[in-house]
Amino acid sequence: MSNNTQIATPSGISKIIPAILSHPEPLIDTTLIAGMLCYVIRYYQNVGISCLITHNNGEVMVSVGDWSGRTIDLIDTKDPLSLIATNFLQKHAKRLISISNAAGVKQAIYYFTFDADILTLVDIRLSLNKFLGPGMIRDVFGKVFDTQQILKVDSMTDQLLDQIKNKSGNYSNGVIIKPSRFRSIIIKDKPIPLYVEIQ
Repeated sequence: MSNNTQIATPSGISKIIPAILSHPEPLIDTTLIAGMLCYVIRYYQNVGISCLITHNNGEVMVSVGDWSGRTIDLIDTKDPLSLIATNFLQKHAKRLISISNAAGVKQAIYYFTFDADILTLVDIRLSLNKFLGPGMIRDVFGKVFDTQQILKVDSMTDQLLDQIKNKSGNYSNGVIIKPSRFRSIIIKDKPIPLYVEIQ
């Protein structure tokens, strides 16, 4: 771990999401998760659409963007994501608003990957530096949306990390590893989710 890197504590969480925010790129340093209880998740591309939903005194605001933090213009027919975003809003926004309201989530960005027209919910950002854990996403939203495929929940021992790196068994297509309790890491004064990617 470099001098510019440290594990962030849960304190000091910013509660404001100003707009659609980019989805963070996973890290590749497995020493950061060594010994931690983690979810081992089937690899997914760091690309998709995001949906910011804000509940405020009975009013609901919805914005749709890509994973780079760009808001999608729904009337721009030249934007290849415009149709995907429109279809997403028509088919899924109402349910997402209902579930988020029932779960007491006042504001969040929901990140979906898409593969062969199948949308999969992989992350929920509650604030600038706080995401829901994979287990909570599965338990609360998994009955309504496809969620990330969890291959294993275990302590990140050297033996398990070697199996993953050697792509044995279920790990042959790569994985993304997320701690069971959300953690962020500070790199150059910027909090980044402690997600590790092994392809």
